[in-house]
Amino acid sequence: MLKLMNFLKKFFVQIVHSVISLMAAFHININGHWDIIPIAIKTPLFYVAFLFSVVTCYLLLWIIRKLNKVLEEKFPWELSASKRLILQLSLTFMLPALVDLCVLFVYFAATGRLASFKLYINYDFPTVLLFILAADIGYLLSSIYQYAKDKSDRSEYLIIRYNGEYIKLQVRKDILFFIRDKKLVKVFTTNGGIIPFKDSLSNLIKSYGDKGLCQINPSVIINISLLHGYKVGTNRDTLIPSFIPAYAELVKQTDQMKIRVTKEYKVKFREMIDKYQFHS
Repeated sequence: MLKLMNFLKKFFVQIVHSVISLMAAFHININGHWDIIPIAIKTPLFYVAFLFSVVTCYLLLWIIRKLNKVLEEKFPWELSASKRLILQLSLTFMLPALVDLCVLFVYFAATGRLASFKLYINYDFPTVLLFILAADIGYLLSSIYQYAKDKSDRSEYLIIRYNGEYIKLQVRKDILFFIRDKKLVKVFTTNGGIIPFKDSLSNLIKSYGDKGLCQINPSVIINISLLHGYKVGTNRDTLIPSFIPAYAELVKQTDQMKIRVTKEYKVKFREMIDKYQFHS
């Protein structure tokens, strides 16, 4: 079902881009001279230019969409809104404009009409810039809307920079536990991933303690939301958290001795267990 939804979403985007490209290409070729339409539709070269404009407009939309996707991954609004805004308004505007100029230069050169390239820059290129700007603003508004929509539950997510990309994890659903490893912290995710990053357990508890995270010993924080109970440990004054069956195998792949509640953390652990209505 998820694959089908993703396919339908991509198909819908392609349809929208195609329709916009058709409309934009027609407007660019007519460029306000509506009186020439009866003559244009009878001229074969008009259809050649129109088809070329459609393909170019679609290419520009594809570039703008890809650039926005890259910005979402590399420079999310949550980390630096000002930097993202500058990149959004510069990169996603200037690069498509340069691509358009290069494509049109090659087109006019290939058809032996380089003299027409100057006319294109003076008369048609400003319209193309407006088209790019309108598309860019559309993506910008959509991105800002999503940012504002998520603002109320921003603390529900942990954002980590890993291998040059930003990974967004929903604290209650995507995280099993954290283990301190020297100067780093490793987060173990519900899909079996292990992601090291720079932070401290105390800072994580301060930021997400009210989202179900509970420190159980000096080196480990677990996600209470994914437990179904606990049992008394073999070592004195220790407790062993029991994860729900869906994640039990993932937990077994780690050092079991680390996933235990030590004496000084038992009171807080039991308080959170009671809060989430779990029972031993």
